[in-house]
Amino acid sequence: SVNRNTGLVTAQVHLYNSYWGMGYTGGTLMVLYDKCGGTIGVTKPAQWGVDAKLWAWSMNERKALYSADVPVWIANRVASVRVINTRVTGDAMINLYREIRGIACGVLVKVPFMGGHCPLPEFR
Repeated sequence: SVNRNTGLVTAQVHLYNSYWGMGYTGGTLMVLYDKCGGTIGVTKPAQWGVDAKLWAWSMNERKALYSADVPVWIANRVASVRVINTRVTGDAMINLYREIRGIACGVLVKVPFMGGHCPLPEFR
């Protein structure tokens, strides 16, 4: 969901691991689109740990709430959100964020009041 008043974007993600004896770390980010389908935002990735499937009470399956803040003026232009939940972490996830950010910045710098500046944070 997107809160247009505060810029808070939230999604419930389903974390699941069916492997016996081997957990993994994954990541989640959200891509924001305008009504024309243009990419106008991306949230910084979050990292999740998922336990191995061992016993009925292990944390190999759960739902988690992921939230991130975006500028309110971007939130007001969001028509749809894509949640990317993957096993990719570390440098690969950072590179994915940078790639999507580059696409979004290409759209956002055309907004007249941006003055050619991209408001999305760089990942360092």
